[in-house]
Amino acid sequence: MKVTVHLHHDQDCGNPLTDNDGMWTLHSFGRRHNNYKDPESLGLSLERDSDGWPIVRNPGLRRKLAVGLAFFVSYYEHGNSLWFMPGCGPSCPWDSVRCAGLLVWDHKPADMGAKTLEDRRKDAAGCLAEYSAWANGECYGFQVDDEEGNDLGGCWGFIGSTEGVKYMLEEVKDCIPAGAEVEVDGDAAYLADADDLAKPAITSVNVEV
Repeated sequence: MKVTVHLHHDQDCGNPLTDNDGMWTLHSFGRRHNNYKDPESLGLSLERDSDGWPIVRNPGLRRKLAVGLAFFVSYYEHGNSLWFMPGCGPSCPWDSVRCAGLLVWDHKPADMGAKTLEDRRKDAAGCLAEYSAWANGECYGFQVDDEEGNDLGGCWGFIGSTEGVKYMLEEVKDCIPAGAEVEVDGDAAYLADADDLAKPAITSVNVEV
């Protein structure tokens, strides 16, 4: 049996910040971004404190920042774009901005799985990484067919060139019958090797009585 795995970039993959419930909201302070938000409308002053961060005038936002339901975030752009937690990404006087935006949890605190400040920081960092991957076009999908054109499975919306691709290829393997000859094509065929996807045929089964 021969199967073909079609790997493609997902051009229609939804924005993980706006198309999924229970996600963070990212407000950019950069006017050329479509998620731009005037800092003053968020309750921030254009003045900076001794550490270089905007002075927070909104008591509710000040509380969110204290407990990990909001974070100031940094940005880097040189070819691709990258949003990240301050101190966790590139630092360049020309291509990076230390305080580039605000990430806010607009849902009930109980709706977030993370409860501690550190765990919420990790959750926010993961959200920024996924959004950056989506913004850079690291979105993929697959379809598996047999030689007669029968649909053996497929899925789209995998985000990220590392974890996203790893998860996608695990899903691909689940669609391939054992012993099948595998061929890979598509504009994202470089992500996988046919030999790595193929599963050995089951030649015998030992049953203990």
